[in-house]
Amino acid sequence: MFEGFGDAHILLPSTPAIDYDFFVPPHVTPCGPIIPPFEPLAETSPKLDAWLKQGPTVLINLGSHIVADQHLASEFAVAIKTLLDRRPDIQILWKLKTKDDLGDALRVIASEIESKRVWIEPWLSAPPIAILTIGNVVCMVHHGGSNSYHEAILAGVPQVVLPVWIDTYDFAIRVEYLGIGVWGNRVAAPYAESSELGKALIQVVDGDGSAAMSVKAKQIAVPFQERPGRQVAYEKVVEILGAI
Repeated sequence: MFEGFGDAHILLPSTPAIDYDFFVPPHVTPCGPIIPPFEPLAETSPKLDAWLKQGPTVLINLGSHIVADQHLASEFAVAIKTLLDRRPDIQILWKLKTKDDLGDALRVIASEIESKRVWIEPWLSAPPIAILTIGNVVCMVHHGGSNSYHEAILAGVPQVVLPVWIDTYDFAIRVEYLGIGVWGNRVAAPYAESSELGKALIQVVDGDGSAAMSVKAKQIAVPFQERPGRQVAYEKVVEILGAI
């Protein structure tokens, strides 16, 4: 055992398949994404479920700590418009948390908001994993949080990562290393800039390599869908307790 760990056994939500290649010591069990069970979206949010099934959707979910001001909202709106103009079939579900009056920040996508092609909520009405697994989400934009990364992994959804602090940069690098996404603010981080983000969205959703990203993301997800990380963790805990 490593000094300081004693007889402790460590359960990781990661595995070599969704991380950098690493040696797994005997006191570590790589479980894969450890995601709680969730109710089907059709039962918990039927209106959202019906809307998502209208067509391919990009989910923008920057987590609970990111609060957008007018400038950030405007940069996102322009990037979203870039993608929507290129792909008329795409729709956007955007969790936009703000304390400000956004004023004209979203004017560039006003018609898309009015027609509900862009659905904006301050808080999602269902767990992100329930939305991601609906089958129509083609990309998730997030801030590089571990939960967001592992939920997208489990759902087999390509990612655009916009890191803002410490470990979030690791996940931005990791999606590119694995070929399942793009670091979407490499220049602007820890902020976001419309041109850079727009190019990242197109690269993942409609670029030359987007099909390969989608295939790779789905392939990586298969073993975790067949044997969820929470099941692996549970079985290991039972095994350890049984040996005491």
